[in-house]
Amino acid sequence: MTTFLINICGILAAIFAIAAIWFYVKSLIVLGRSNLLLGIAGFLFWPLTQIIFYLAERRRLPIEDKKVLIHSVWMWFAAMTFGLLTGIFLYILQTPTH
Repeated sequence: MTTFLINICGILAAIFAIAAIWFYVKSLIVLGRSNLLLGIAGFLFWPLTQIIFYLAERRRLPIEDKKVLIHSVWMWFAAMTFGLLTGIFLYILQTPTH
């Protein structure tokens, strides 16, 4: 049972990682279209640059670009939260109970 749960957590973590990378690259394209330096800053300081850019330019951005930036940040938070909870869960599973 433990091996099955570990495999499921690994598969879900891989899905989250692929989705986060996908939205990360798309957000870099949105930032790079606006300004090359913003694209470089987005590469180095993700997701902070995406949040600041979204808040500063949200009235001028097309709806599709807004969705990309929002999904990029949410996927980052989801992947980090899932990783943290999975680590805690696997630690609890591996701890022997006496």
